[in-house]
Amino acid sequence: MKPYAQGKFDQLCGVYALINAHRLIYPTLSSRTHRSLFAQCLEWLHGHDQLLGAANEGLHVNQLLSMNKAVFAPRFPDITVRRPFLFRKAVLSMAWNDATAFLTEEQRAIITLFGTDNWSHWTVIRSVTPHSVSLFDSIDFHRLTKKGCVSPDLPSGRYTVYPTHMLFLEGGI
Repeated sequence: MKPYAQGKFDQLCGVYALINAHRLIYPTLSSRTHRSLFAQCLEWLHGHDQLLGAANEGLHVNQLLSMNKAVFAPRFPDITVRRPFLFRKAVLSMAWNDATAFLTEEQRAIITLFGTDNWSHWTVIRSVTPHSVSLFDSIDFHRLTKKGCVSPDLPSGRYTVYPTHMLFLEGGI
């Protein structure tokens, strides 16, 4: 028998992705701070009548951005968040190139959504190499091979990655 893990009964990977991205940017933050941020995220969802929906169905990118603005931005005003592919068509190779260049500097992380026909998952990209993507993930995904990933507009591969949902976080500006 295996223990239950995050995601078995809830779809709060977006909350974990926000916390984990901030952990990468500020690795010295205490676990007490992380627990406090998690509680504040749940309070924010509850206060916007979105907790049940988020727990059962997950978070949309706009909910993630709103939660970041309400919960994280006041505490971390030096962290900027960009969506570089929101208004431009991005093939996945272009997204990987931009992610690679972005992550060469310290205090940076990328939150992204990937999935299959049956599920989707928010995670944090730690680094990108020519053949794979290294993750800092709440349910122990460690690496995605680029060969196994496709854009949403292409026939299904192992995982679909959504460039329009990539959030580039940068600290210390």
